[in-house]
Amino acid sequence: MLSFESAGTSIDGALDAFVSTTSSNMITGIGGLVLAGVTLYFTVYGYMVMFGHIQEPFFEFLKKAGKILLVVSLALGVGSYQSNIVDSFRGLESGLSTIVQNGSASNVYQILDNTLREGLLLAQKAFENANNSSVMTAFGTVAGWFLTGLIISLATLMITAVAAGYIILAKVALSMLFGIGPIFIMCLLFPPVVRFFDAWAGQVITYTLVIVLMATAMAFALKIFNGTVSQIDFNAATSEAGSLNMVSAGFELLAIVLALMIVVFQIPTIAAALGGGFGLSMLNPLRATTTAARGLRNLVNPISVRRDMKTGHMESASRMQHMRSGNTVSNPAYSRRLYENLRTGWGGWNKRDHEKEG
Repeated sequence: MLSFESAGTSIDGALDAFVSTTSSNMITGIGGLVLAGVTLYFTVYGYMVMFGHIQEPFFEFLKKAGKILLVVSLALGVGSYQSNIVDSFRGLESGLSTIVQNGSASNVYQILDNTLREGLLLAQKAFENANNSSVMTAFGTVAGWFLTGLIISLATLMITAVAAGYIILAKVALSMLFGIGPIFIMCLLFPPVVRFFDAWAGQVITYTLVIVLMATAMAFALKIFNGTVSQIDFNAATSEAGSLNMVSAGFELLAIVLALMIVVFQIPTIAAALGGGFGLSMLNPLRATTTAARGLRNLVNPISVRRDMKTGHMESASRMQHMRSGNTVSNPAYSRRLYENLRTGWGGWNKRDHEKEG
C-alpha cells in the first residue's frame, strides 16, 4: 500500500542534506565580509568614544556588543545554526503535529498514513461485501457496496493527496528558507535591513504552521472515518438494508470530505494570517478559481465605452448592457446613426434633431 512515511523520509533526507550544504556554503561566503564589518564597527566605535564623539554609558556598549556577538555566533556557526535554528523549528513542527494526534504518530507522514489506512480499510470492507453477494440474485446490493467502496476510496485519496502536496511544498519552502537563513539573520545587525529578517522569520513560521494545521485537519479526518465505521451495520452486509446503510454512509463521508477539502484549501491563508507571511496563501485554489473566473468574465463580457443612441452621451458599461440598450452595431438604428455621425463629425450627434426642433 502507498506509504507517505517512506516517501516522506526520503524527501526529508534530501532536504536535510540540501539545508546543510547550502547553509554551510552561505556561511562560508558571507563569514569573511561580516567579520570584517564587525571588526570595523568596533574599531570606529572605539575611536569615536576616545575622542568624545559618542557619550553613552558603558552598559549600552555592552548591550550592543552582546547583541552583535549573539547574532554572529548564531548565523556564522554551522553547528550552532543547525542546532539552534533549523533543529528548533523542525522540532516545533514535529512536536505540534504529534500533539494534535495525541501521540499516536511521531511525524506528519504517519498521520497521513493513518488517515489513508482507515479510509482504505473502510473501502475494502465495502468491496469485500460486494464480492460476497451474487450479481445475478442481488445486483442492487453488489452495485451499492461497490459504489460505496469507490466513493470512499476517491474521497480518501483526494484529501490525503491534497494535504500531502501542501505538506511537501511547505517542507521544500522551509528547506530553501533555512538554506539562505544565515544572511537574513545577519540583517539583525543593521537596523535599515531588519525588515528582511522579519519577512524571513514570518515565512518560516507560516510554512511551519501550514504543516501543523494540515496535521490537525488529517487528525480530524481520521476521527470522521472512525465515526463513520461505528455507524455502519456490517452484520447486515449481504442484505439490502446493509447495502443502503453503507451507501448512505459513503455519501455522507464524501460530503464531509469535500467540506474538509475546502478547509484544507484555506489552511495556507490561515497560516499566512497567523505567521505574517503571504507566499503560500497565493496558491489557494479557491482564490485562483475566482481570479480565473473573473478574467474569463472580463474576456467574454468586457467593459467598454460607447455613445448612447438616445442621449448621445458616452457611457461605460459591459457588452451585455450595451446590447440590452441597443448600443451595438447589430442594431440597424444604431448602425445608421453611427454612420451618419461619422460622416458629419462626432461633435454634431444631436445637431440634426436640434435643427428639426428649431
